[in-house]
Amino acid sequence: MSTMRSTSSTPAATARSSSRRSRSRCLPVSDHQTAYASGLVERLRAAGARAEIDARNETLNYRVRAAETQKVPYVLVVGEREQESGSVSVRRRHVSGQTVLPFDRFQMNIQEEIKTRGIFVDAVGAT
Repeated sequence: MSTMRSTSSTPAATARSSSRRSRSRCLPVSDHQTAYASGLVERLRAAGARAEIDARNETLNYRVRAAETQKVPYVLVVGEREQESGSVSVRRRHVSGQTVLPFDRFQMNIQEEIKTRGIFVDAVGAT
């Protein structure tokens, strides 16, 4: 006798189903940054970007790998330093490493990318 459980109600399944259309995913390093990350996601959504937060009780590496596997173009990692400075650590898909940017700059770049419907080459690189 096997019990079938609907996976659509689990947090992981919710993240999986909505991530297919997500432009960016915000990952708080700990519970202390969850409120900050939620605020960033709301600001991105207000600007017209598709964004979500992944605050699951998993390791940061696991959440980063999951975002990469699900082909999320921008992964925003926010920790204590980023929260204090009002910035985000941006990981781009197919680009090694990460860049720390002021959040307002990232938001401006993502809005430009949405407006032009293309890859904004200078979105993360230059300061």
